[in-house]
Amino acid sequence: TVFDPDPRDLRVTLALDPSAAWVAETYPVEEISEAVDGTRRVTLAVSEPVWLARLLLRLGPAALVVSPPEARDIAPSAASRILERYRG
Repeated sequence: TVFDPDPRDLRVTLALDPSAAWVAETYPVEEISEAVDGTRRVTLAVSEPVWLARLLLRLGPAALVVSPPEARDIAPSAASRILERYRG
């Protein structure tokens, strides 16, 4: 199935290292810009924060949430929950 974003879905802008350029080629992005150094900024619709958490955990330091501010804690929070499972 093809993802059809809802206007009410959260829009997230990510700064991607060149190694994470595949994100813009794999997922539907609404905006994309590329800097001279090869980094990209992409904006995508996110219907489920869990999906974004998985993507960010997969990307690790190759991605940074630029906006919105409330989405910046999604990956660290997910990583903390995973660590707690292994410690528990």
